[in-house]
Amino acid sequence: MKAFLGNRIGLALALAALAGAMAPSTSAQSGESRPAAWQEALRAADRMLAQGKYAEAKAAYDTLAAEPTPVEPMLRYKRAFAAAKTGDLASAGADYSAVAAGGAGRLAGSALLRRAEVAQRAGDDPAVAEAFTRIGQVHVDHPQSSIALTRILAHIGKAKSAGKRVPPGLVQAAEVLASRGPRSRWRPQAPITAPKPPTTPPAPPAKAPAKKPVPPPAGTRPKPGQPPSKDPTKGRVRPAVPQGSGND
Repeated sequence: MKAFLGNRIGLALALAALAGAMAPSTSAQSGESRPAAWQEALRAADRMLAQGKYAEAKAAYDTLAAEPTPVEPMLRYKRAFAAAKTGDLASAGADYSAVAAGGAGRLAGSALLRRAEVAQRAGDDPAVAEAFTRIGQVHVDHPQSSIALTRILAHIGKAKSAGKRVPPGLVQAAEVLASRGPRSRWRPQAPITAPKPPTTPPAPPAKAPAKKPVPPPAGTRPKPGQPPSKDPTKGRVRPAVPQGSGND
């Protein structure tokens, strides 16, 4: 049940993003000039696609595309989307390539991105490189250019790990997309420098030993404010020396 709901939500978000991104480029080629029955059949096919009925939607789009008038790029894009969901990668890739070649603006860029995705699923490396290279050459400012860059880098890494040659155009596309705007994720990182060791503060200077007071020389008076020095002989009691009479 969770997987079912997740698929339905993912499909709804994808279709909403698709409608918002592609509407400016398809207004000139809408089905307003078609008969009312054709327009109703188109709306029915779109409802099938939104409901996840990809096989029924693909068959309905095939019927609509069988009209003698040229197939509109948006109809072909939807049919390719339904075909890719059913596993018909060959039909999906052909339709996406036709939209990329005959469409314009965002629709053509999205078709190239889907073309590369289908080619990756089919294991067609040359078609992957061709689609991504074209995105880097013409659709650098596409709203999904960051997604294209991420997939290009993943494809380059996978090719290198498998020992395969990476086409120069693919590397150039990655470099161009990486250099355009804040949407890119592949940016050169600043060199990482080791942190400087903390500096220890200098040791305080050693204190000089206190000088002992030197007593002034004998016979000198102390300076004002200087206590008088003590006389080591003062205060001593001298022994009495007996004096004889001289007759002893």
